Amino acid sequence: MRKAIIAMLCIAAVTVIFFLTWRGETEVVPAIATPEQDPANIGEGDILLTTEYLSLLQDTGYLKLVNRDLYMTSPTDPSKIVNVWPGIDVSVNNITIHQTARAAIYSLLGQARYIDGLGSFFVTSGYRSFNRQRELYESAVDRAYILPPGHSEHQLGLAADILVAGIPMASAQMSGTAEAIWLAENAWQHGLILRYPYWATEITGVAYEPWHFRYVGLVHAWYMHTHNMVLEQYLEYLERHGGFTTVLDGVTYHVLYQRPIDGRIYVPYGLEFIISTSNRGGYVITATLP
Repeated sequence: MRKAIIAMLCIAAVTVIFFLTWRGETEVVPAIATPEQDPANIGEGDILLTTEYLSLLQDTGYLKLVNRDLYMTSPTDPSKIVNVWPGIDVSVNNITIHQTARAAIYSLLGQARYIDGLGSFFVTSGYRSFNRQRELYESAVDRAYILPPGHSEHQLGLAADILVAGIPMASAQMSGTAEAIWLAENAWQHGLILRYPYWATEITGVAYEPWHFRYVGLVHAWYMHTHNMVLEQYLEYLERHGGFTTVLDGVTYHVLYQRPIDGRIYVPYGLEFIISTSNRGGYVITATLP
């Protein structure tokens, strides 16, 4: 009996270690220290912050929230928009998307090719101009699935509609299929999220779209997937708690939420980082430490 109990405890320990190593080791609000603080009061695990003018920082927009309530306040950088095809199957050859989102989708669908039993995926929509979004909105019979111009993620260039050959573009047909389930479960590994899940319609303002995936970045996609959040909830969490620290695949991620003061913002000192507006008055800073 004792040997059986010891064996079970060993198996449990190995399982926990595997989970922490693969998914993330810690989830805590990161300790921060500004240059004005007394060095004697700065802890060993603190992140040293320094101030920088927002005008000198590149806003990726990866976590920019647009929905029925929040409008795009700036256009998408056209230099970042690239063709989806070749390399990714498309419904028409002129579909474009943000280059970072394209790389993530290419990786995701490349993984899908090695999974038995899945149909062929293809992209049917990516980046849309203001005028194109207006045309679609004004001609839509059911506006539960489409947002007004200026409010659509497609205009960011970070979202794509991914369909399956032989399955119509309707939630009733695609919902529950092996392909829809696989995409929803695996997209986060490539920095993508299922943006409009069936349970979050009242939060997102958009009906269930099992085909609509949005690029946000690996650590953010992991957090939302693991904690069953949509982007609105995730940004609210960051605003309330200030951020978190976690380890994924051996890389330490420090996620901070900052609100600018007099056009300046605190950024990590000595760490590689990127920033994104939340479109809610603040900025998400993602710093990495290999």
